[in-house]
Amino acid sequence: MTVKLKNIRALSTSSIPAYALMRKLHFDLSPDNPIHRPVQSLFSTSSGFNNFRGLLNLAAFLLLISTSRMALENIIKYGIIMDPFSWIRFLLQAQQKCAVFGLLSCTNLFIIFSWLVERAVVSRLIGGKFAMALICWNLFCLLAFPIIMILSIDFNPLFSAPVLGVYTIVFLKLFSYAAVNRWCRESTEEGDYDVGVVLSLLGQTAPTKDPTHNTNVS
Repeated sequence: MTVKLKNIRALSTSSIPAYALMRKLHFDLSPDNPIHRPVQSLFSTSSGFNNFRGLLNLAAFLLLISTSRMALENIIKYGIIMDPFSWIRFLLQAQQKCAVFGLLSCTNLFIIFSWLVERAVVSRLIGGKFAMALICWNLFCLLAFPIIMILSIDFNPLFSAPVLGVYTIVFLKLFSYAAVNRWCRESTEEGDYDVGVVLSLLGQTAPTKDPTHNTNVS
């Protein structure tokens, strides 16, 4: 009498071809019909699964729940410590608010001065080098003026930081304004532009002169 040994389900291999062969032997030559088949883990690269958005959503949801729970516990235990109306009262009662509005209004002086310099250059009232010197002096004063005023008045950082930020933005804008105008003037003086190319980009045709047209109309 011959005894037929049953195949062992738990088989371990160290190579992919051997694993494939053992799986074929296990499922195709097994005397019974196993209903469970081994599959690749979803976290492995060989499974072909690459959509982990659900895990990210779950992590974000758990983080939101834990943070909300801690915030709710702190509110129940300590209450709302910060009073937003105290900040409003502080801003309205501060003595430096008038000086802040004055400094912010002074930015218009530097802007108007830059515009007048560009108008003078276009009108041929001043030369390009003298205009560049005026622009540099204007930009230097734009940076030095708020610093001197803040150091002399001893501003609160709550007021001085926004003022310096606004002056920095105006400085960059005026520098760009002067540089672009200078490039446009140089391009116009050198004549490196073509009216036909510009009109073609706009979808129009350049006007042509009629040789038979007589300008002296009696």
